[in-house]
Amino acid sequence: MIISRDNRIAGAMGLLGFCAAALFTAFLPHPGLYGDSPEYFTLASNISAGLGFTLDGSAPYLYRPPLFSAALGLWFRVFAGPGLLSAALFQSFVFGLGAAAAYLLALELLPSRKYSVWAAAAVALNPFLLPFNSYVLQEPLLLCLTAWALVFSVRLLKQGRTTDAVLAGLFWGLCVLGKAVAWFAPGLLFVFAPAMKNAGLKRGALALGLAMLAVLPWTARNYYVSGRFIPVNDQGAGALEWYVSKGAHAAAGGGEMALTLRQSADSEEQYRKDLVAFILSRPRLVLKQTLLNALRFMELDREWYGKAAGLSMRWQYWLLPFLLLQLPLYAGLFMGLRGVAPHLLFLNAFYLLYWLQYALYWGEPRFAVPVYPALLCLGILGWLGRKKPAPVS
Repeated sequence: MIISRDNRIAGAMGLLGFCAAALFTAFLPHPGLYGDSPEYFTLASNISAGLGFTLDGSAPYLYRPPLFSAALGLWFRVFAGPGLLSAALFQSFVFGLGAAAAYLLALELLPSRKYSVWAAAAVALNPFLLPFNSYVLQEPLLLCLTAWALVFSVRLLKQGRTTDAVLAGLFWGLCVLGKAVAWFAPGLLFVFAPAMKNAGLKRGALALGLAMLAVLPWTARNYYVSGRFIPVNDQGAGALEWYVSKGAHAAAGGGEMALTLRQSADSEEQYRKDLVAFILSRPRLVLKQTLLNALRFMELDREWYGKAAGLSMRWQYWLLPFLLLQLPLYAGLFMGLRGVAPHLLFLNAFYLLYWLQYALYWGEPRFAVPVYPALLCLGILGWLGRKKPAPVS
């Protein structure tokens, strides 16, 4: 079997990403389990022990999306069992796969192989991505799956092959099981399907159908255990409560109001409705929070540097890295919006809609990690001023 030059380079980029992540987690301070990490770790441990997707060992769990905990639990079962070191190796492994996908994505978009190598290296060695391999959080896996889904989606829009439709659909289904924020991507791909070659609408429908089919068993499981239609996971009123308890709403007494509404509500459903009504009654704060969320999404994640490495987390100290590393990419993204090729329109629309969702909900720098390879490619492409990619040299 002959492996093509580009696949060999992709493998090298994947190995580079794995080694960089493994060395980072092995020799630099580990943050331990905090925040969302304990739940994911417990879920994975219970899955590895054969108890299923449960937090307490018996009751089916609905709050978290299933894929990360299931994949980590399978890793625990096959390899060394539950442990932070084992989890770090899993994160490093999927991060390496994501770096390989970043190269292949860049190869479809950028005008030369040289740019693609640099783009993949910027993922594999990124000092603001590597810390996520220390956490028991979803981001490395989501980066990996999203990058591969985008690779096959872009190829599908450029070449119209059935194989790419199948792989794009399956990977988008996995992305949705990883986090529901990607729910719109298969439909967006279908919208752009008429621009494909060779009966593109059928291939777009195939990708959409396979994505839905990948999610369907978990949706059926949720209905079976809860009696409610829950496509992926259900955070109940918790997400709304979190929204009004932070940022602009928190400064205006949102947390206290959430507590008052909870005490007066007759049920969880009533509490959820009261929170929605409360949010909609403050449109100015919603607008302010949305703008702040959008800006936060653009930032570099510095949590590891503050909580594990002991550096200051004040934004003033991180302004220069932002100006050097992030702002040029966003400038390139907006400069490149003039591109008219269907695959570029799809990729730009995907990134902007992904960003918009977090702007409307809650912006955190770590939420931008899964789509960083897309931002990197679009940012570079915008600066290069190319409307459509030239053949790879």
